Amino acid sequence: MKSDGPLYCALDIGTAVVKTVIAQAQPEALQICGFGIYPSSGMRKGQIIDLKKMLQSVRLSYEQAQLQVGLRPIERYGLSIGSQSLQLSSERYAIGIRQRAVSDIDLKELEKKSFERPLGSERQILHTIMRSYAIDQNPVDNPIGIRGIKLEGQVSHLHVASHDLRTRLDLLSDLGIQIHHVLADPLIAPLLVLSAEQQEAGSIVIDLGAGTTKMSLYRKSELMWVKVWPVGSEHLTTDLAEGLGTSRGVAEVLKVRHGGLSLDDRQTIEVPLLHQRYLQTFQQCDLNWVLRLRLKEIFELCLTELNSCAMAQGNCGVVLTGGGSQLPGVVQLAQEVFKRPARVGIPHAPAKAPFFSSPSAATVLGLLHWMFEHQKNAKDHPGLLQHWCKNLSSWMAS
Repeated sequence: MKSDGPLYCALDIGTAVVKTVIAQAQPEALQICGFGIYPSSGMRKGQIIDLKKMLQSVRLSYEQAQLQVGLRPIERYGLSIGSQSLQLSSERYAIGIRQRAVSDIDLKELEKKSFERPLGSERQILHTIMRSYAIDQNPVDNPIGIRGIKLEGQVSHLHVASHDLRTRLDLLSDLGIQIHHVLADPLIAPLLVLSAEQQEAGSIVIDLGAGTTKMSLYRKSELMWVKVWPVGSEHLTTDLAEGLGTSRGVAEVLKVRHGGLSLDDRQTIEVPLLHQRYLQTFQQCDLNWVLRLRLKEIFELCLTELNSCAMAQGNCGVVLTGGGSQLPGVVQLAQEVFKRPARVGIPHAPAKAPFFSSPSAATVLGLLHWMFEHQKNAKDHPGLLQHWCKNLSSWMAS
Protein backbone atom coordinates (compact mmCIF):
# COMPACT_ATOMS: atom_id res chain seq x y z
CA MET A 1 0.00 0.00 0.00
CA LYS A 2 1.34 3.40 -0.95
CA SER A 3 1.94 5.75 1.96
CA ASP A 4 1.48 9.08 0.20
CA GLY A 5 -2.32 9.08 -0.06
CA PRO A 6 -4.36 10.95 2.60
CA LEU A 7 -6.32 8.98 5.19
CA TYR A 8 -10.08 9.40 5.68
CA CYS A 9 -11.96 8.20 8.76
CA ALA A 10 -15.71 7.46 8.84
CA LEU A 11 -17.65 6.93 12.07
CA ASP A 12 -21.09 5.38 12.39
CA ILE A 13 -22.38 5.61 15.98
CA GLY A 14 -25.27 3.14 16.09
CA THR A 15 -27.57 1.81 18.77
CA ALA A 16 -26.02 -1.68 18.65
CA VAL A 17 -22.42 -1.04 17.59
CA VAL A 18 -19.99 1.77 16.81
CA LYS A 19 -18.21 1.33 13.48
CA THR A 20 -14.99 3.13 12.56
CA VAL A 21 -13.35 2.67 9.17
CA ILE A 22 -10.11 4.31 8.02
CA ALA A 23 -9.22 4.31 4.32
CA GLN A 24 -6.41 5.66 2.21
CA ALA A 25 -7.19 7.65 -0.91
CA GLN A 26 -5.68 6.22 -4.09
CA PRO A 27 -5.90 7.98 -7.49
CA GLU A 28 -9.08 6.15 -8.51
CA ALA A 29 -10.48 4.58 -5.34
CA LEU A 30 -10.18 4.09 -1.59
CA GLN A 31 -8.17 1.33 0.05
CA ILE A 32 -9.38 0.32 3.50
CA CYS A 33 -6.51 0.00 5.95
CA GLY A 34 -8.17 -0.07 9.38
CA PHE A 35 -11.52 -0.69 11.01
CA GLY A 36 -12.97 -1.08 14.48
CA ILE A 37 -16.31 -2.44 15.66
CA TYR A 38 -17.35 -2.19 19.29
CA PRO A 39 -20.73 -2.71 21.05
CA SER A 40 -22.59 0.50 21.86
CA SER A 41 -23.41 1.40 25.43
CA GLY A 42 -25.37 4.48 26.35
CA MET A 43 -27.67 4.73 23.33
CA ARG A 44 -31.33 3.81 22.93
CA LYS A 45 -33.51 4.15 19.82
CA GLY A 46 -30.81 6.20 18.10
CA GLN A 47 -30.52 8.71 20.98
CA ILE A 48 -27.59 9.04 23.40
CA ILE A 49 -28.81 8.45 26.97
CA ASP A 50 -25.46 8.01 28.78
CA LEU A 51 -22.63 10.15 27.45
CA LYS A 52 -19.91 8.52 29.57
CA LYS A 53 -20.74 4.99 28.37
CA MET A 54 -21.10 6.15 24.77
CA LEU A 55 -17.74 7.90 24.94
CA GLN A 56 -16.09 4.64 26.00
CA SER A 57 -17.69 2.70 23.14
CA VAL A 58 -16.64 5.24 20.51
CA ARG A 59 -13.13 5.46 21.92
CA LEU A 60 -12.59 1.70 21.80
CA SER A 61 -13.96 1.42 18.27
CA TYR A 62 -11.78 4.30 17.08
CA GLU A 63 -8.66 2.93 18.78
CA GLN A 64 -9.17 -0.47 17.15
CA ALA A 65 -9.10 1.18 13.75
CA GLN A 66 -6.30 3.61 14.54
CA LEU A 67 -3.95 0.86 15.78
CA GLN A 68 -4.03 -0.66 12.30
CA VAL A 69 -2.70 2.51 10.64
CA GLY A 70 -0.09 3.43 13.24
CA LEU A 71 0.86 7.05 13.77
CA ARG A 72 -0.11 8.29 10.33
CA PRO A 73 -2.27 11.44 10.55
CA ILE A 74 -5.88 11.35 9.39
CA GLU A 75 -6.76 14.19 7.05
CA ARG A 76 -10.57 14.21 7.24
CA TYR A 77 -13.22 12.79 9.56
CA GLY A 78 -16.83 12.08 8.65
CA LEU A 79 -19.81 11.28 10.88
CA SER A 80 -23.07 9.63 9.84
CA ILE A 81 -26.25 10.36 11.74
CA GLY A 82 -29.44 8.30 11.65
CA SER A 83 -31.36 9.88 14.52
CA GLN A 84 -35.14 9.62 14.72
CA SER A 85 -35.14 13.44 14.63
CA LEU A 86 -34.17 13.44 10.92
CA GLN A 87 -36.71 15.18 8.70
CA LEU A 88 -36.97 16.31 5.07
CA SER A 89 -38.94 19.48 4.29
CA SER A 90 -39.44 21.43 1.06
CA GLU A 91 -40.22 25.06 0.21
CA ARG A 92 -40.34 27.25 -2.88
CA TYR A 93 -38.12 30.33 -3.21
CA ALA A 94 -37.92 33.09 -5.83
CA ILE A 95 -35.47 35.86 -6.79
CA GLY A 96 -35.25 38.48 -9.50
CA ILE A 97 -32.81 37.64 -12.32
CA ARG A 98 -29.92 40.13 -12.22
CA GLN A 99 -28.74 40.36 -15.84
CA ARG A 100 -31.86 39.17 -17.70
CA ALA A 101 -30.27 35.76 -18.31
CA VAL A 102 -29.72 33.32 -15.42
CA SER A 103 -26.10 32.93 -14.29
CA ASP A 104 -24.25 31.01 -11.58
CA ILE A 105 -24.56 34.10 -9.39
CA ASP A 106 -28.36 33.82 -9.53
CA LEU A 107 -28.27 30.15 -8.55
CA LYS A 108 -26.02 30.93 -5.57
CA GLU A 109 -28.32 33.75 -4.51
CA LEU A 110 -31.33 31.41 -4.72
CA GLU A 111 -29.57 28.83 -2.56
CA LYS A 112 -28.54 31.54 -0.09
CA LYS A 113 -32.14 32.74 0.15
CA SER A 114 -33.28 29.22 1.07
CA PHE A 115 -31.36 29.69 4.36
CA GLU A 116 -32.96 33.07 5.16
CA ARG A 117 -36.04 31.42 6.64
CA PRO A 118 -34.35 29.18 9.21
CA LEU A 119 -36.09 26.20 10.77
CA GLY A 120 -35.35 27.55 14.23
CA SER A 121 -32.46 27.15 16.64
CA GLU A 122 -33.68 23.68 17.57
CA ARG A 123 -33.04 22.36 14.04
CA GLN A 124 -29.79 22.10 12.05
CA ILE A 125 -29.78 21.76 8.26
CA LEU A 126 -27.47 18.97 7.07
CA HIS A 127 -28.15 18.97 3.34
CA THR A 128 -29.83 21.23 0.81
CA ILE A 129 -31.23 19.68 -2.36
CA MET A 130 -32.35 21.80 -5.33
CA ARG A 131 -35.38 19.99 -6.71
CA SER A 132 -36.58 21.97 -9.71
CA TYR A 133 -36.45 25.38 -11.37
CA ALA A 134 -38.89 27.66 -13.12
CA ILE A 135 -38.37 30.96 -14.99
CA ASP A 136 -41.40 33.23 -15.05
CA GLN A 137 -43.46 30.20 -13.91
CA ASN A 138 -42.24 28.03 -16.80
CA PRO A 139 -40.44 24.83 -15.63
CA VAL A 140 -36.86 24.38 -16.89
CA ASP A 141 -34.29 21.64 -16.33
CA ASN A 142 -31.21 23.89 -16.39
CA PRO A 143 -31.86 27.63 -16.01
CA ILE A 144 -28.31 28.79 -16.88
CA GLY A 145 -28.38 31.20 -19.85
CA ILE A 146 -32.17 31.37 -20.13
CA ARG A 147 -33.65 34.87 -20.13
CA GLY A 148 -36.43 35.95 -17.84
CA ILE A 149 -37.49 38.14 -14.95
CA LYS A 150 -38.06 35.79 -12.00
CA LEU A 151 -36.20 32.60 -11.09
CA GLU A 152 -37.96 30.12 -8.80
CA GLY A 153 -36.61 26.98 -7.18
CA GLN A 154 -38.07 24.10 -5.19
CA VAL A 155 -35.60 23.45 -2.36
CA SER A 156 -35.54 20.57 0.15
CA HIS A 157 -33.69 20.65 3.46
CA LEU A 158 -32.67 17.49 5.31
CA HIS A 159 -32.36 18.55 8.95
CA VAL A 160 -31.89 17.12 12.42
CA ALA A 161 -32.43 18.20 16.03
CA SER A 162 -29.59 20.58 16.95
CA HIS A 163 -29.11 19.18 20.45
CA ASP A 164 -28.74 15.66 19.06
CA LEU A 165 -26.04 16.68 16.61
CA ARG A 166 -24.23 18.87 19.12
CA THR A 167 -24.08 16.02 21.64
CA ARG A 168 -22.40 13.74 19.10
CA LEU A 169 -19.93 16.39 17.98
CA ASP A 170 -19.07 17.24 21.60
CA LEU A 171 -18.49 13.57 22.32
CA LEU A 172 -16.06 13.23 19.42
CA SER A 173 -14.37 16.50 20.32
CA ASP A 174 -13.61 15.06 23.78
CA LEU A 175 -11.72 12.30 21.95
CA GLY A 176 -9.72 14.84 19.93
CA ILE A 177 -11.70 14.14 16.75
CA GLN A 178 -12.65 17.21 14.69
CA ILE A 179 -15.48 16.30 12.31
CA HIS A 180 -15.31 17.80 8.80
CA HIS A 181 -18.42 16.19 7.29
CA VAL A 182 -21.78 15.24 8.84
CA LEU A 183 -24.10 13.22 6.61
CA ALA A 184 -27.52 11.72 7.20
CA ASP A 185 -27.80 7.94 6.88
CA PRO A 186 -30.62 8.03 4.28
CA LEU A 187 -28.40 10.08 1.97
CA ILE A 188 -25.35 7.83 2.09
CA ALA A 189 -26.57 4.27 2.78
CA PRO A 190 -27.86 3.85 -0.81
CA LEU A 191 -24.61 5.02 -2.46
CA LEU A 192 -23.02 1.56 -2.60
CA VAL A 193 -26.17 -0.58 -2.80
CA LEU A 194 -28.04 1.15 -5.66
CA SER A 195 -26.90 1.37 -9.25
CA ALA A 196 -27.29 4.61 -11.20
CA GLU A 197 -30.22 3.05 -13.09
CA GLN A 198 -31.95 2.05 -9.83
CA GLN A 199 -31.55 5.56 -8.41
CA GLU A 200 -32.94 7.06 -11.60
CA ALA A 201 -35.90 4.69 -12.00
CA GLY A 202 -36.85 4.74 -8.31
CA SER A 203 -35.87 2.69 -5.27
CA ILE A 204 -37.09 2.45 -1.69
CA VAL A 205 -34.25 1.84 0.78
CA ILE A 206 -35.23 0.51 4.22
CA ASP A 207 -32.42 0.54 6.78
CA LEU A 208 -33.29 -1.88 9.58
CA GLY A 209 -31.02 -0.62 12.34
CA ALA A 210 -30.97 -1.75 15.95
CA GLY A 211 -32.78 1.25 17.43
CA THR A 212 -34.37 2.90 14.38
CA THR A 213 -35.83 2.00 11.01
CA LYS A 214 -35.10 4.54 8.28
CA MET A 215 -36.92 4.56 4.96
CA SER A 216 -35.84 6.73 2.04
CA LEU A 217 -37.04 7.09 -1.53
CA TYR A 218 -34.67 7.72 -4.40
CA ARG A 219 -36.00 8.83 -7.78
CA LYS A 220 -34.27 10.61 -10.66
CA SER A 221 -31.00 10.09 -8.77
CA GLU A 222 -32.15 12.27 -5.87
CA LEU A 223 -33.31 11.68 -2.32
CA MET A 224 -37.01 12.54 -2.51
CA TRP A 225 -38.46 11.43 0.82
CA VAL A 226 -37.35 10.29 4.30
CA LYS A 227 -39.09 8.75 7.31
CA VAL A 228 -37.55 7.48 10.56
CA TRP A 229 -39.21 5.37 13.28
CA PRO A 230 -37.79 4.68 16.78
CA VAL A 231 -38.16 0.93 16.35
CA GLY A 232 -35.61 -1.57 15.08
CA SER A 233 -34.04 -4.99 15.43
CA GLU A 234 -33.37 -4.56 19.17
CA HIS A 235 -37.15 -4.74 19.57
CA LEU A 236 -37.01 -8.20 18.01
CA THR A 237 -34.57 -9.18 20.77
CA THR A 238 -36.88 -7.76 23.46
CA ASP A 239 -39.90 -9.61 22.03
CA LEU A 240 -37.91 -12.83 21.89
CA ALA A 241 -36.76 -12.49 25.51
CA GLU A 242 -40.30 -11.86 26.73
CA GLY A 243 -41.88 -14.47 24.49
CA LEU A 244 -39.50 -17.27 25.49
CA GLY A 245 -39.01 -16.15 29.10
CA THR A 246 -35.25 -15.76 28.81
CA SER A 247 -32.71 -12.95 29.23
CA ARG A 248 -31.97 -10.31 26.60
CA GLY A 249 -28.43 -11.62 26.26
CA VAL A 250 -29.63 -15.13 25.46
CA ALA A 251 -32.34 -13.74 23.17
CA GLU A 252 -29.75 -11.77 21.17
CA VAL A 253 -27.61 -14.89 20.72
CA LEU A 254 -30.67 -16.89 19.63
CA LYS A 255 -31.64 -14.18 17.14
CA VAL A 256 -28.18 -14.00 15.59
CA ARG A 257 -27.37 -17.72 15.56
CA HIS A 258 -30.77 -19.32 15.03
CA GLY A 259 -33.16 -16.53 14.00
CA GLY A 260 -35.18 -16.77 10.81
CA LEU A 261 -38.66 -16.07 9.49
CA SER A 262 -39.77 -19.50 8.27
CA LEU A 263 -42.71 -21.05 10.16
CA ASP A 264 -42.07 -24.56 8.80
CA ASP A 265 -38.85 -25.37 10.67
CA ARG A 266 -39.56 -27.91 13.46
CA GLN A 267 -35.99 -28.23 14.69
CA THR A 268 -35.76 -28.05 18.50
CA ILE A 269 -33.67 -25.54 20.47
CA GLU A 270 -32.88 -25.66 24.20
CA VAL A 271 -33.17 -22.27 25.88
CA PRO A 272 -32.09 -21.34 29.44
CA LEU A 273 -35.00 -19.63 31.19
CA LEU A 274 -34.56 -16.43 33.17
CA HIS A 275 -36.11 -17.60 36.46
CA GLN A 276 -35.55 -21.36 36.21
CA ARG A 277 -32.56 -23.66 36.59
CA TYR A 278 -33.46 -25.94 33.73
CA LEU A 279 -33.51 -25.65 29.93
CA GLN A 280 -36.79 -25.31 28.07
CA THR A 281 -37.15 -26.90 24.64
CA PHE A 282 -38.70 -24.79 21.87
CA GLN A 283 -39.23 -25.47 18.21
CA GLN A 284 -37.45 -23.25 15.71
CA CYS A 285 -40.78 -22.11 14.31
CA ASP A 286 -41.78 -20.74 17.75
CA LEU A 287 -38.71 -18.51 17.78
CA ASN A 288 -39.29 -17.50 14.16
CA TRP A 289 -42.94 -16.67 14.79
CA VAL A 290 -41.96 -14.02 17.39
CA LEU A 291 -39.38 -12.45 15.07
CA ARG A 292 -41.69 -12.54 12.06
CA LEU A 293 -44.52 -10.85 13.95
CA ARG A 294 -42.45 -7.82 14.93
CA LEU A 295 -40.66 -7.48 11.58
CA LYS A 296 -43.96 -7.67 9.72
CA GLU A 297 -45.28 -4.89 11.97
CA ILE A 298 -42.26 -2.72 11.06
CA PHE A 299 -42.79 -3.38 7.34
CA GLU A 300 -46.48 -2.51 7.67
CA LEU A 301 -45.51 0.83 9.27
CA CYS A 302 -43.38 1.49 6.20
CA LEU A 303 -46.16 0.40 3.86
CA THR A 304 -48.68 2.78 5.44
CA GLU A 305 -46.31 5.70 4.81
CA LEU A 306 -45.56 4.55 1.26
CA ASN A 307 -49.26 4.40 0.42
CA SER A 308 -49.57 8.08 1.38
CA CYS A 309 -46.57 9.13 -0.73
CA ALA A 310 -47.41 9.80 -4.38
CA MET A 311 -43.74 9.69 -5.38
CA ALA A 312 -43.49 6.06 -4.16
CA GLN A 313 -46.09 4.81 -6.61
CA GLY A 314 -44.95 2.92 -9.69
CA ASN A 315 -42.26 0.31 -10.12
CA CYS A 316 -39.98 1.25 -7.22
CA GLY A 317 -38.18 -1.77 -5.81
CA VAL A 318 -37.35 -2.29 -2.13
CA VAL A 319 -33.73 -2.58 -0.98
CA LEU A 320 -33.05 -3.69 2.61
CA THR A 321 -29.93 -2.69 4.57
CA GLY A 322 -28.87 -2.66 8.20
CA GLY A 323 -28.33 -5.48 10.66
CA GLY A 324 -32.00 -6.51 10.69
CA SER A 325 -31.88 -7.30 6.97
CA GLN A 326 -29.62 -10.30 7.63
CA LEU A 327 -32.40 -12.51 9.00
CA PRO A 328 -33.07 -15.48 6.68
CA GLY A 329 -36.40 -15.03 4.91
CA VAL A 330 -36.46 -11.22 5.21
CA VAL A 331 -36.67 -10.71 1.42
CA GLN A 332 -39.65 -13.04 1.11
CA LEU A 333 -41.46 -11.25 3.93
CA ALA A 334 -40.75 -7.85 2.35
CA GLN A 335 -42.14 -9.00 -0.99
CA GLU A 336 -45.21 -10.37 0.76
CA VAL A 337 -45.94 -7.10 2.58
CA PHE A 338 -44.94 -4.52 -0.05
CA LYS A 339 -46.03 -6.44 -3.16
CA ARG A 340 -42.87 -5.18 -4.84
CA PRO A 341 -39.54 -6.70 -5.86
CA ALA A 342 -37.16 -6.75 -2.87
CA ARG A 343 -33.55 -7.63 -2.20
CA VAL A 344 -30.84 -7.17 0.42
CA GLY A 345 -28.39 -4.38 -0.42
CA ILE A 346 -24.82 -5.66 -0.25
CA PRO A 347 -22.27 -2.81 -0.48
CA HIS A 348 -19.50 -3.03 -3.06
CA ALA A 349 -16.51 -2.61 -0.75
CA PRO A 350 -12.78 -2.48 -1.52
CA ALA A 351 -11.99 -5.03 1.23
CA LYS A 352 -12.32 -8.76 1.81
CA ALA A 353 -13.24 -8.86 5.53
CA PRO A 354 -16.75 -10.34 6.11
CA PHE A 355 -17.92 -7.13 7.78
CA PHE A 356 -17.55 -5.14 4.56
CA SER A 357 -19.84 -7.46 2.57
CA SER A 358 -22.59 -7.09 5.18
CA PRO A 359 -25.64 -4.84 4.64
CA SER A 360 -24.95 -3.36 8.09
CA ALA A 361 -21.80 -1.76 6.65
CA ALA A 362 -23.66 0.16 3.92
CA THR A 363 -23.79 3.43 5.88
CA VAL A 364 -20.18 3.69 7.04
CA LEU A 365 -18.83 2.60 3.64
CA GLY A 366 -21.22 4.97 1.87
CA LEU A 367 -19.88 7.79 4.03
CA LEU A 368 -16.29 6.96 3.04
CA HIS A 369 -17.29 6.84 -0.62
CA TRP A 370 -18.99 10.24 -0.36
CA MET A 371 -15.96 11.79 1.37
CA PHE A 372 -13.63 10.49 -1.36
CA GLU A 373 -15.81 11.78 -4.20
CA HIS A 374 -16.42 15.09 -2.44
CA GLN A 375 -12.71 15.64 -1.92
CA LYS A 376 -12.00 14.97 -5.60
CA ASN A 377 -14.66 17.49 -6.63
CA ALA A 378 -13.35 20.01 -4.10
CA LYS A 379 -9.96 20.01 -5.83
CA ASP A 380 -11.72 21.43 -8.88
CA HIS A 381 -13.92 23.74 -6.78
CA PRO A 382 -11.93 24.47 -3.58
CA GLY A 383 -14.32 27.17 -2.41
CA LEU A 384 -17.10 24.62 -2.05
CA LEU A 385 -15.28 22.63 0.64
CA GLN A 386 -14.09 25.76 2.47
CA HIS A 387 -17.64 27.14 2.52
CA TRP A 388 -19.07 23.91 3.97
CA CYS A 389 -16.40 23.60 6.67
CA LYS A 390 -16.76 27.28 7.61
CA ASN A 391 -20.52 26.87 8.08
CA LEU A 392 -20.08 23.79 10.29
CA SER A 393 -17.36 25.44 12.39
CA SER A 394 -19.34 28.65 12.92
CA TRP A 395 -22.45 26.68 13.90
CA MET A 396 -20.52 24.60 16.46
CA ALA A 397 -19.03 27.75 17.97
CA SER A 398 -22.40 29.46 18.33
